[in-house]
Amino acid sequence: ACPAGSRSAFPRRRWCAAALAYRMPSCLAAARPWLNLSCSGYSQIMPTAAIDDVSLNYELRGTGAPVLMIMGLGVGLVGWLPQIEALAGEDWQLCVYDNRGVGRSSVPRPPYRMSRLAADALALMDHLGWQQAHVVGISMGGMIAQHLALTAPERVQSLALLATHAGGWGGRPPRPALTGLFGAHLSGSAAMRRRAL
Repeated sequence: ACPAGSRSAFPRRRWCAAALAYRMPSCLAAARPWLNLSCSGYSQIMPTAAIDDVSLNYELRGTGAPVLMIMGLGVGLVGWLPQIEALAGEDWQLCVYDNRGVGRSSVPRPPYRMSRLAADALALMDHLGWQQAHVVGISMGGMIAQHLALTAPERVQSLALLATHAGGWGGRPPRPALTGLFGAHLSGSAAMRRRAL
């Protein structure tokens, strides 16, 4: 079990190799096995895309239509693993990645503005050779996805926004029904995760 108390207790815990790479204690990886890359069969060495001042870590799964999946604040590509397991295959080729400053992507000097994060996503699509993609964003990733769609609408085949808002000072919290879908995204059965998307 995770230790109670401050974060300072985490470094004294045993870390699995994949969790260490994502700065996650093994107690959290054990609580959600799909977060532990070594337990899920995902590769330890993932490709990177050199984009301007940053190297973005990404993972591709499946062989179908391109889908760019953009994660929210402070969560790496491992946050998408349940969806990858449920959706990747012949119908969809999923690209998940670590935003700048997260996971295995490099950490350039802040600030990280939404326009910069959207430019990163577009540059990743260029790196992959994708002229268009279905774009999925959750939380802050949804805000990035909106910037991407406004910046280059011809590159966005469809846009799915999960547990997000348009940003700014007038943002409102999501309705309780939406937070239930977000919970299904994180911990539900494969069928619940597909329905959440």
